Amino acid sequence: MDLRRINKNISKSVSVLFLSVSICISMSAFVVAGITAVSAPVLSPAAPSPGEYVNVSWNYTCDYGPEPERYFLALYDQCTIPATGGGSDTAMHVLVGDACVEPTPGACLSCVSGPGCDGIPTPTSAGTWSYTKPVKMPSTLIPGYTYYIVAGMASYGVYMNPDLTVTKQSCVPFTVPLTAPYIKLNKVAEGTTGSVGTKVLFTIYYDAGNVHNFRITDAVDSRYIINTVYNGGTFSGQNITWTINTGYITSPVTGSVSFLATINSGSVGDNIPNIAAGSATELAGENSNNAAVAIGKPGLSIDKSASAAIADTGDTVTFYMQYINQGTTLVEYENFENGSVPVGWTSSGGTWTVNSGRLEQTGTTGYQSLMDSTMTPLHDGIYIADVYIPSSNTAHLDAVLHFIQVDGSNFYMARINASDNKLYLDSVVGGTQQIGQVSVANPHGLDILQDTWYTMKIQVCGSSIKMKVWPSGDNEYPAWDFNGSDSGIPGNGIFGFQSNEGPQQYDNMKIFSLTASTNPRIFDTVPVGIDYIGCAGGISCSKADTMINWTVGSTCAGAEAVSWYGKVTASCGMSISNVAGIDSDDSPPPVISNSVVVDLCVCTPTFI
Repeated sequence: MDLRRINKNISKSVSVLFLSVSICISMSAFVVAGITAVSAPVLSPAAPSPGEYVNVSWNYTCDYGPEPERYFLALYDQCTIPATGGGSDTAMHVLVGDACVEPTPGACLSCVSGPGCDGIPTPTSAGTWSYTKPVKMPSTLIPGYTYYIVAGMASYGVYMNPDLTVTKQSCVPFTVPLTAPYIKLNKVAEGTTGSVGTKVLFTIYYDAGNVHNFRITDAVDSRYIINTVYNGGTFSGQNITWTINTGYITSPVTGSVSFLATINSGSVGDNIPNIAAGSATELAGENSNNAAVAIGKPGLSIDKSASAAIADTGDTVTFYMQYINQGTTLVEYENFENGSVPVGWTSSGGTWTVNSGRLEQTGTTGYQSLMDSTMTPLHDGIYIADVYIPSSNTAHLDAVLHFIQVDGSNFYMARINASDNKLYLDSVVGGTQQIGQVSVANPHGLDILQDTWYTMKIQVCGSSIKMKVWPSGDNEYPAWDFNGSDSGIPGNGIFGFQSNEGPQQYDNMKIFSLTASTNPRIFDTVPVGIDYIGCAGGISCSKADTMINWTVGSTCAGAEAVSWYGKVTASCGMSISNVAGIDSDDSPPPVISNSVVVDLCVCTPTFI
């Protein structure tokens, strides 16, 4: 089990470090030696920090000698590795392999490529011996959490699928030192563009450790009306407070809080700021980033980079501009915390209920859907929802989202399946089904599991359809798992859920419309010291005097890039810097990029 899972559930998680295996064999007499004791493991330092090297020393007794010895060390969340070996826990984070063990894929604890066999020096006789092994602690160890280093030895190999073949084992506990008190907040406005009357969902992601009485507060700008505060928060006037923990947080805690607000005033071009603050007994005023929302703006942004920070005269340098020229506006949000199926939603059958803030379909027959019939039909947009396939679902083992459902005979489906670990794009066009023909296996290397929450995201722009899926609560992957096109359903439609002959659960539905810019374009100036050669990207690009211009199409709220390149003509010792910009025919002024600097150059001194 990967240590990343400890971050999700530290009371159950295991990350195991296997270094080698123990065998005691007397080849001359064909007598199998035995390990009769493993004892007194000691760590130095006694309380290692994440990523730190530690010496593990222990004693072992072999009743025959001289024999070659092997061993394993395991980082575990309990003192003894169970005899069953944990079964599926063989998917472990191995830092050192043991090439001396016969490989048995999926069974041998240490059969991986690595630095090779790390055998204990052959003892000169039977008896008790000592060994010390330096190992590096995983960087994902949790401060304040107690782990165990288990030293184990056995004749022949050590296996854990399904049974652990270890003769003797012993452990030493250690508690990871606490970090200095800290609070980190990252605030997200889910929807970068708004107008008077539209809603914005704000989510504040937090990470805190070694603090007492942790709270989050938010003084919301008066141009918002606070609609609903989630996650146990309360508000008075424009001030929201979440009490995360009234006691002592030792091991770091992570999570999020959110609230929904409506823009009630403002002019086109306004940027409404929003900054949250975290506080504790030890800390005060730990601010988040500014999650600003623009009124009426298309959400222009641009970031510039260069192929080299240092160049010599005569080198060719390429400049890149990554940009977005389309904003997003939240048009639908439902987290089912009101305890009932939203009024006005339409079901084709089945048993749809809300339980503990989650939408459920508990029927086991038929292909039943529940649609948000109250929403304004949409085509181009972003569709997001959390999905869950219960282990009681034994029919199709999948979860399905409907999007752009024009009617019962025309709609798309995004589907994940736990039986084949695939993400599917299905469709029904004119009543004709196209099921299972477009898919992505193991998106981002992910295994789709039952009883696990996943977030599915779909982006539609014209005939372009992109999809991705990731474990809920994890950071969203930057890349798309599926990037294709389909023009079978050009009309506008609604969004909803489907259950295929088995129970399902859904949560956190978010739908965003796209706010396009008018005639978007990018510009950059060729700086003194570089001779322009050419440009690329966008619909077209050209140079007039020292100005390079790109005509660009819609980015569909994602990021695209353009570039230009030239030869350095400046003399050694100079610095070349410049900025780019993005503009449109809309009222906001151009947005200017960061400044990029290329230094000239690494010079070789001439001695006279």
